[in-house]
Order: sequence, then C-alpha cells, then structure tokens
Amino acid sequence: MDSGVVQSIFVAEDDPNDDLLLRTAVKRSGHRVGLSIYRDGYALLEALHAAEELPSLVIVDLKMPRMGGIETIERIRVNPRLGSLPVIVLSTSDERSDVSKAVMAGANSYLRKCVDFDEFIHVVRMALDYCCL
Repeated sequence: MDSGVVQSIFVAEDDPNDDLLLRTAVKRSGHRVGLSIYRDGYALLEALHAAEELPSLVIVDLKMPRMGGIETIERIRVNPRLGSLPVIVLSTSDERSDVSKAVMAGANSYLRKCVDFDEFIHVVRMALDYCCL
C-alpha cells in the first residue's frame, strides 16, 4: 500500500476522543495519509474553499456544532469545484433515517464508528481503500 505518495484527507469531527481514535486507526491502516481535522462542517468548508489542492477524501461526522454532516455534504455537492469529492460519513448512529439522509444529501458511503477498536481499524481501512490506493 505504501507507494510513497501521501494522500490528503479532510475530516469534520468535533469529538477529540474520536479524532484520536481516527488518527490511530489511520496510522495502523498501512496507508500514508495526511489528516486535517476540523471541528465542524463550517470549518471544513472554509478549508476546502481555501485549499489549492483538494483532498482525496472528505470524512464527516453527522452531529457537530454550527454545521452538521448533512448540511456539509449538501454544500459540498452544490459547489462545482467540490461536488465530485468522495465524501464518507463516519458516525456512531445506525439509525436508518440518518443513513437515508446522508445518502440523499450525496454521501458516497456511510460507515459506523465501532466500539471494538480492531473493527474500527478495519472500517477506516475500508474507507481509505475506497479512494486512497
């Protein structure tokens, strides 16, 4: 998996514990990935608009202050420059309505944060395999 190329991923995640878990899981995934973490969708969108080079992947949590994941995805999808970015929801929610809303907003995938860390690493690896091989 290590081709020497470092992929860039922008993440909207407001929970510092989930942030740390994600960083650890990415390190253990075998992918060379640079993570940029933002505490809400609004901050993520500002970073995307300011970025000279767009990330390989955007990961969003659903429930965040100021701007949650659904609105963030909707705003990404209507922007001509950002609209084709792969966006994955990574959430603790397994409610069908949340999954449905995320897909309707334009999420490419919906992954559930797992309680078991080994399973979480597997979920993160799948997300990275999706666009960062």
